[in-house]
Amino acid sequence: MTITLKKQFKRFPKLIVFDLDYTLWPEWIDCTYGPPYKYNEETNSVFDKQKELKLFEHTTRIISFIKSLPDTQIAIASRTHAPEWARKLLGLLRIPELDNITLLEAIDYMEIYPSSKIKHFKALSEKSGIPCHEMLFFDDEQRNREVAKLGVHFVLVDSRTGITPTQFENALDAFEKNAGPHDLLLQAEKKLNSWTWFNSKNKHEDAAEMYEKAGNTFKLAQRCRKEAGEAYLKAAKLYETTPEFRFECSKAFENASKCLKRMDAKAAIDALNKAITVDKEACNFRNAAKHHQEIAEIYETEIIDLKGARENWQEAAKLYMADDSRPMINKCLLKVAHFDAQLEEYNLAIEHFEQVATDSIDNPLTKWSNKEYYLKAGLCSLCTNDTVKTHELLTRYCAMDASFETTREFQFLSGILECVENNDHELFTQKVREFDSLTKLDNWKINILLKVRKTLDSNK
Repeated sequence: MTITLKKQFKRFPKLIVFDLDYTLWPEWIDCTYGPPYKYNEETNSVFDKQKELKLFEHTTRIISFIKSLPDTQIAIASRTHAPEWARKLLGLLRIPELDNITLLEAIDYMEIYPSSKIKHFKALSEKSGIPCHEMLFFDDEQRNREVAKLGVHFVLVDSRTGITPTQFENALDAFEKNAGPHDLLLQAEKKLNSWTWFNSKNKHEDAAEMYEKAGNTFKLAQRCRKEAGEAYLKAAKLYETTPEFRFECSKAFENASKCLKRMDAKAAIDALNKAITVDKEACNFRNAAKHHQEIAEIYETEIIDLKGARENWQEAAKLYMADDSRPMINKCLLKVAHFDAQLEEYNLAIEHFEQVATDSIDNPLTKWSNKEYYLKAGLCSLCTNDTVKTHELLTRYCAMDASFETTREFQFLSGILECVENNDHELFTQKVREFDSLTKLDNWKINILLKVRKTLDSNK
């Protein structure tokens, strides 16, 4: 017999998700003796070597009721370290109200592996196509309330009783009343304005989570990006008041930036700069560097400010140096060098390309890229119309890397240098065409070669 609800509901969750241990059954499955299991049909329980394993009293009745709902599916999200044991148990325990089918047969989606519940729910949403704000989650651990940040409706289960029919109906009622992000914003304001005997930090934390949940819900709806950004900013400012929530604060500023950058690039940059300040205070230099990269990309693609982009790539490189991340330092310096050249600061570009090449020369994985860095530095030198210096660079690069002289890049640079010295337009075009037929020229090189060609025109 399934459960009977006292109230008629017009709206149900599209996915109801359960934890396993101390939610569906009163055990930690990874603390049992494990298979082989023996099923007892009379008691609908399973025996391992030492003890009987059975479901909580109301588990099968609740699942039976859910299966009667036409548009609601069932999922499992468990971080157990014994996923195979859990699956075996689900495949043995039965639901008498549904003609004795197994729990496994009643479940539509499963994410059972050691990880955060955030990862579980992102995977469930991707696989089911159901947004997180349409999910209801029952779990016995308070820490898993973190999924509320995704928009999931979280219900804490009493580990002594499991889910009761009353708690289940109350959860459905709360889900139906929570109409959407606008209600969450009102609830957050109400929470902030409420008076409490206790520490106001808890009030700020609860309100911040509501703002964050509202932002997630706005974003998942794929509209109202401005409203989502504003909600994240409000969450970030509340997290900012408590030092132990620095990570949450930085993440909220980052989320705000992602929502705002298409409609207000400067506001997005401002949010990321605040995230950088928070990250630096927490000595999270890698995260701060990542935010500088994001600012650089906004300057490059949204605002079209090459100097702003270069400055932020430089700042990112400095922070990666503090984190001692050589590959990321070099990635940033290469971006700086490209912008140096675009801004016609060729000597700076040469310096940065050479810095990366010097760092890569003894690394067996990256040294093969040096011919590319020498090529770019050589092209920058040709833009200065100083052929003597370019000859010196080529000689020095061959001394630094003996294999460079045998490469197509060296031959190409030498040929272009000869064209510049002889002011030979026709041969210049031929050399470029030949190199491009073997190694496709990217947009950056094409632009630099056009500038080299201008030096030929100025030498007429």
